[in-house]
Amino acid sequence: MHRSFRRVPSLLIVLPLLTAAAPAAVTISRDHPAPSMRLDAPLKATTVYDHGDPSDMEQYLLELVNRGRANPQADALIFLNSNDEYIQNSLENFNVDRQEVIADFSGYAAQPPLAFNGQLAQAALAHSRDMATYDYQGHVDHDGTTLGERLDAVDYDYSRAGENVFAYAQNMIHTQAAFLIDWGVPDLGHRKNLLNLGEYTNFREVGLSVFSENDPRTSVGPWVVTQEFGLGDPTIVFVTGVAYRDEDGNGMYSEGEGLAGVEIQPETGDYYAVTSSSGGYAVPIDQDHGVLTVHAYRSDLPDRQTVILVEAANRKLDFVYGSVNLGRISGVVTDGAGQGVEDVTIRLEPGSLQLLTDGRGEFLFTDLGAGVYTLHAERENYTVYPNDFTISVKFGEEFATTLTATLQGPEPPSSGGEDPPTDPNASEDPITPAAPCTMVMAVLLAGLWLGIGALRAR
Repeated sequence: MHRSFRRVPSLLIVLPLLTAAAPAAVTISRDHPAPSMRLDAPLKATTVYDHGDPSDMEQYLLELVNRGRANPQADALIFLNSNDEYIQNSLENFNVDRQEVIADFSGYAAQPPLAFNGQLAQAALAHSRDMATYDYQGHVDHDGTTLGERLDAVDYDYSRAGENVFAYAQNMIHTQAAFLIDWGVPDLGHRKNLLNLGEYTNFREVGLSVFSENDPRTSVGPWVVTQEFGLGDPTIVFVTGVAYRDEDGNGMYSEGEGLAGVEIQPETGDYYAVTSSSGGYAVPIDQDHGVLTVHAYRSDLPDRQTVILVEAANRKLDFVYGSVNLGRISGVVTDGAGQGVEDVTIRLEPGSLQLLTDGRGEFLFTDLGAGVYTLHAERENYTVYPNDFTISVKFGEEFATTLTATLQGPEPPSSGGEDPPTDPNASEDPITPAAPCTMVMAVLLAGLWLGIGALRAR
C-alpha cells in the first residue's frame, strides 16, 4: 500500500480511497477585557439579535460540537465505535490508543453549549477559502494574516479566541471526531478548544465555515473546515438552539430539518431572535438572569414556551416540531435567591412517572398524550405549594400555563402542645433553606393533531 506524508503543518497520510489527516489548532488571548456588547440606553425588547446564517451543514456541525460538550464521555465512545470508514481509518493510521482516550474523557466535565456568531463565521469562511485556494492546512493565511488579524477584520471584540482547522474533512462526523479525539496532535489543542480544557478556552461563541473543495489539482478537501472560537463580553451569556422537525426521529437536528423564521422571544431582556435558514438562533442574556420564560412563534406553527434557569453559562433550548401527538411538561424549582433547588421529587399521574430536579432545579416529562394530569412535588423537610394540582387538555388543543409554589421549612408544632425534644448538638436550621424557595413551572401539552411536536430544553 502506497503512503505519502505531507506536513502543511499537519500530517496527511494518503491511502487508496481513504484519507487519514490530522487537524490543526491555535489559541490566543488579550490581557484587556472585551468591550461590553450591550448597547447604550434606551434598549427595546424588540431588538433583533443577528447571530448569522449558518448553512445546514454548519448548523449540523454546531449540533455535533454542542452534543460533545454536553457529554464528552458518551460522544468519545460514539466516535471510537463508529462504523464510519474515514473515522476508523484515521484511528488506525494514527495508532489511537482507545483505552487511553476513554480514560482521558472519563475526567472531562460537561460544558455549556456554544452560540453561533456571524462575525466569527465570516472570519472562518475567509480562512477556509484561503486554505482551499492555496492548498494548505494551517493557521496563517498565504499572505501572513493571523487569527487575531482575521478577527479584527470582522470587528469581533474578544478577550479569548481559538481556532480549529481541518482541510481534509470527509463529512461532518469525520470532522467532529478529528477535533474531539484529536488524532495526530500530541498537545490535543483541538480537544482543548472544544471542551474548555485550556487556560484560555472559556469560550461562549463559535463561527463555523464548511467550504467545499473538489478541485482535482489540490490535495485539500472535499470539505475545508474552520472553527473560530471566542469570548466577547464576559457578562453576557446566550440562550441558543435550533427549531426543527425531527423527521428522521433521531432526537437531534439533522441537515434539512431546520425551520426558518421562527421568532424566539424571551419574556424579559433586550433582545429576541429569528431563526436562520437552517433553524438556528442565539439570544444574548445578562448572566445570572435567573428564571426565564422563552416563547417560540411562527404563524403556521403552534406557539411554544418553556421555563429555564439562566446562570453564569450559556443554555441550550431547542424547539422541536413533528407529526407525533405527544406533549411535555417542564419546570424549574428555585429558592428565594433565584438559585435552582435540586433533588426535589416530581411525580406525575396517571402513569406513575417520577423524577428528581437536576442541579439547576429543572425537570422535564416527555412523550405525554392529551388528557388530565396531576403533578406533585416534594422534598424531605420541605413543604411545597401548590401540590396535587391538575391540568386538563382537550383534543386538538394545546395547553400552557405558569405555576408558582413555595418551599418552606418543617411546620412548627401546633399550639397548646408540648414542644418536641431538641438535640443540643444540632444546628439551628440544618436542612431548611435560609430563604423561602420559589417553584416556577411551565406546563406544555400538545394536542392530538399533525404538526404538533415536543419542546426540548437542553
